[in-house]
Amino acid sequence: MGGVWQSFSNAKTVYWSPFGGTHSVKLGGEAIGNSFRTAGYERGVGYPIEDETAYYYGARQVFQKANGEQTRFYWSANTGSHAMNGNGAIFNKWVQAGHAPTLGFPATDEISREGGALQYFRASNGRETGIYWSPATGAHTMNSKGAIYNHFARTGYIGKYGFPTTDEYTDANGVTHVKFSGGADITWTARGGVVVR
Repeated sequence: MGGVWQSFSNAKTVYWSPFGGTHSVKLGGEAIGNSFRTAGYERGVGYPIEDETAYYYGARQVFQKANGEQTRFYWSANTGSHAMNGNGAIFNKWVQAGHAPTLGFPATDEISREGGALQYFRASNGRETGIYWSPATGAHTMNSKGAIYNHFARTGYIGKYGFPTTDEYTDANGVTHVKFSGGADITWTARGGVVVR
């Protein structure tokens, strides 16, 4: 696999790889080390390229394979530990949209769905955002506790509407929109509620 490791009695294992150097993984407990173990250790996600690092109100550790493929584990008290594809479009969108300070930490691993993928994020204030990606639409955000999402999820989800083609946004008239690859524009206003156009 291109590296070596040695375990120690304090529940840490020290790994070395030629592309990542020497870093330890905390294998005890329910956090990042447990996710690393569940993912198949270095055979599953590669070798650590950094130690577990405090990251905003949680922690992060990045693992990499010899081919450059990265898996990034993030942990916070209100999400637990979840993986992100460090080379993927959802990760890039999360960073572009403000990453942990704005969208929070991953609340799920990346989920494959209908030829694309999605992942949910939870901020420290409880706000949740979904990032949806498909090859045809790219990656877009939607408030996953909002009225538009609730209608989308209850009345057919991706199978009916397709993937978002826009981020959730509010226009100059105060109408909140998400447009979908199936052609629908789902809107919301405080007065009129949800309308599918």
